[in-house]
Amino acid sequence: MKGRLLADDGRAVVVALDHALASGQVPPLDHPKPLLDSLLEARPDGLILTHGMTKLVSPGAVGQRWLTADYYATSTLPGAGGEHEIQDQIWSAATARALGATGLKVLLVFGRHSPEVFLRNVRYVSSLIDEAR
Repeated sequence: MKGRLLADDGRAVVVALDHALASGQVPPLDHPKPLLDSLLEARPDGLILTHGMTKLVSPGAVGQRWLTADYYATSTLPGAGGEHEIQDQIWSAATARALGATGLKVLLVFGRHSPEVFLRNVRYVSSLIDEAR
């Protein structure tokens, strides 16, 4: 299934486990191993993981493992909402390959207040796509 988003039946269940980057170490993400074990028993098609979580899931344990490539938040306080536009790349395609990830998850955020911030986001996403190929 490498390189394919959908399973052979045309469907996919992908569980995002990267929310602690912006929300902080909220339960159950503050103890990821039991959570991961439970999820792997349910046999999802894929997981979206942080750098640290990729090390807790062996490459053969799930069909697809995506590394979250960027950090995005609207506040500098974990879990708090705000009006800021904070986003930057935190891991590269080379890092994803080194960790055995199937691919990268990256955010293209619409509804930006600043056209310059949106343009920087578009350029970043397109550059990362080129790098990943």
